[in-house]
Amino acid sequence: MTDSLTGGPLANPAVQFPKTFGHLAFFRENPYALPTLAAGAVCLTATLTSFFFLKETLPQAKPESGSSKPQPPKMSTWEILKAPGVGIVLYIFGHTMLLALAYTAVSPVFLFTDVSKGGLGFSDSQIAGFLAVAGASQAAWMLLAFPYLQRRFGTGNVLRGCAIIWPFMMASFPALNELRLRSSIPMVWFWILLAIGLVGGSGVSMAFGTFSSPIHPHTQLTMKQPASNSASTTSHLRRPY
Repeated sequence: MTDSLTGGPLANPAVQFPKTFGHLAFFRENPYALPTLAAGAVCLTATLTSFFFLKETLPQAKPESGSSKPQPPKMSTWEILKAPGVGIVLYIFGHTMLLALAYTAVSPVFLFTDVSKGGLGFSDSQIAGFLAVAGASQAAWMLLAFPYLQRRFGTGNVLRGCAIIWPFMMASFPALNELRLRSSIPMVWFWILLAIGLVGGSGVSMAFGTFSSPIHPHTQLTMKQPASNSASTTSHLRRPY
């Protein structure tokens, strides 16, 4: 969300701020370098503050001296993948992330594309505002709605609900283009549908939480094998389904 707010206003600085950046050939030839650097600085700040100031929350296992308690067997990546339910969960996870990444890649292009060619013809600042509102909406759904819905209906039902809403959210984009093409329809309907699709459709982001928050760590799975750990973190969803 922060990157979106800084990206649009800082795009093409040689034109927007000619007194400051107009004489610099680098920013004239690379109009999106400044917002990219600003977004990278935000990510770098988050990385450094997390590295130096966040503390590990998982307790460190301390071997007991003289203990004869048998150690849990270590499982290989292939053994984890063959475990009941793991394959379908990994597929659903991959399918969900494919939809998410496709939307993330195509959405800005659609917003920028001219209305006559099927897009919305938004300016850089409008695209930045759109992405910022989308990010804020996703955060609100995850922080405010998801915990209650997950407790009330269960992980599987939340995922099913997101799967039902997803096609309607995708279908709203060509509908928005059609509203902009038809001059006989008041623009207020365009903005109403845009707001509903943007804020309401962002609820599909709760699908990501169905793979992260319900993870149930199994002490019998080795945490020393990165590949096994990666597979196991997407394979243990709590019921009810």
